[in-house]
Amino acid sequence: MSVAEKPSAGVAEKVTAIYFIVEPERKQLVELAGLADEGAVRPSIDSVFSLEDARSAFERVMASGKRGKVVLEIVRD
Repeated sequence: MSVAEKPSAGVAEKVTAIYFIVEPERKQLVELAGLADEGAVRPSIDSVFSLEDARSAFERVMASGKRGKVVLEIVRD
């Protein structure tokens, strides 16, 4: 199943499925950023990879058993 497309007819027959598109709103994103800065909201991070290890990060995204987001860390000089 995917969050990026409507469920197939076979899946939709077995589960209750709702497909929707989220539109980003600046005000909400600023509020979420503030909550994250305060520590009130913390993302669930499975693993962090350097940009050089992007292939390994992609492989982790495609693997089963993740608990949280896979993050690419970009270090700026």
